[in-house]
Amino acid sequence: MPTDQLQGAAEAKLSLTEEQKRDTSECLLRDTISTSYKPVDVRASGAAGEMSFLQSILPKLSIENSETTRKETPEVREQMKDEIEKKYGVVFETKETCPPQDRDKLREPTLAELEILEWALSKNQAAVKPNIFSLNKMSIMFSNETKGASAYHSSENGMFANSRVVINSTEKVLSKEDTKDGQSLGSVLLHEFGHRSSFMTKHDIAELGWRKIGPKDDDLAIETKDGRLYQFVEEKNAENQRTDIYWRLVDENGNSLEDQPQGRLTDQQMSEQEKISQPMRPANNPSETFANAMRMYCQNEETRKELQTKCPDMYLYIEEYDRKALSRLGRDFFGINEYVRDKNGDIVRNPQAWNPVLV
Repeated sequence: MPTDQLQGAAEAKLSLTEEQKRDTSECLLRDTISTSYKPVDVRASGAAGEMSFLQSILPKLSIENSETTRKETPEVREQMKDEIEKKYGVVFETKETCPPQDRDKLREPTLAELEILEWALSKNQAAVKPNIFSLNKMSIMFSNETKGASAYHSSENGMFANSRVVINSTEKVLSKEDTKDGQSLGSVLLHEFGHRSSFMTKHDIAELGWRKIGPKDDDLAIETKDGRLYQFVEEKNAENQRTDIYWRLVDENGNSLEDQPQGRLTDQQMSEQEKISQPMRPANNPSETFANAMRMYCQNEETRKELQTKCPDMYLYIEEYDRKALSRLGRDFFGINEYVRDKNGDIVRNPQAWNPVLV
């Protein structure tokens, strides 16, 4: 699911100061983001053929500008991949397991990417109850394509079953937090893991500021403060590159009213008129809105406060959604969730839950 089109596309400068790591960016998760690299000495690792291939598609990393403290070697990477698979119940795709059309795109992740992936997975229910015994584990592919990321989740229960996430070459800051210099891989992953809304009800759609206007999945519009409906429009050229976006006035059946006064709004104008503020822009679908909001709710204390301030109604909806999702991890004798999400977005034991082991 591209983040720009709600299937999940998303997007290093690599030398980060602590101030930069704390500076939360309002960049949009979209496939048009492009940031430059600052090459530094690459770590020695692996065979010459593998190293040459990796150097051709990946940003060059050094220990001082990534969050890893381990030496970058194929053996260490494989060890960490094995640890992640066992801990979270996911599986890394190989040439033998990935779809045939993607085999030429498959690449090995860097150690820094794996560490950020592990952090993002730790924010999910799989950190407490991994899907280790399922035959339908979530698969993860690192791709050598240059833009975006995508996610497919066939389950609405919040667990990583029958799901696939594709992470493309790093055009993002290798950090858990966004910075003023660009969007982080951590943000992208949290956004992709946040796509749990394929089966949203009309109530869910309305809570996210949208209205259903037709029988098709993409027959959706955002409602304005005065009750008008606007549908997202994206124009592309022959090379499938975006040339323009705008919002088109429609009736309740999805018929265009673009020739009427205020029949077309820019994204900025839409942000000023929408009934329920969207957490990030542009959002062309309620699933995109949902993933953006879940990312902000889970990433850290600052992003959660930003969501609460910017989108107070949506914040309450996401808070309740997350509470219900965490209830699947278990309740005590009195029906209280055994796990809660703390202010930093981490899933922790609920101190208010009764635990007979501790009595």
